[in-house]
Amino acid sequence: MNTFQQLIAATLLGLVVANPMARSAAAPSNLLFPRQGEAEGPRPTISCPSMNGTLVISSGKSFVVECGMDHAGGDLPNQPVYVSSLAQCIGKCALESACVDFTLSGAACYMKGSVGPTVYGEVNGARLVNDQGAAGEVYLTCGTVV
Repeated sequence: MNTFQQLIAATLLGLVVANPMARSAAAPSNLLFPRQGEAEGPRPTISCPSMNGTLVISSGKSFVVECGMDHAGGDLPNQPVYVSSLAQCIGKCALESACVDFTLSGAACYMKGSVGPTVYGEVNGARLVNDQGAAGEVYLTCGTVV
């Protein structure tokens, strides 16, 4: 899927498509995770494989979605946590200070404290690429992050 197709897909899903380096003072209305005190509404979804390589910013941390891959080892204690979506797993990882990567297998979200060797398979996840976004906001940007 090229960048234009990703942009169209994100728009059809109602996702906020943004350049993570350009911040607007106005808050977008369709955040995946609402700010504290805001009413919840319908949330866009993050799905694989169509969103592989998409940058997602949650609670000030930027993650790149990695479809069909795991990073071996590095599981944090008391794992897994159970979630209903890839977006929820990103949100949980963003709120855990030690989490730099996670793998989602079914409803089991395995948060990790390190990024091990890549293992390809039937799981999805995301890895932290930086933590300098705007707190409490989730943006999606189209294109592949290297």
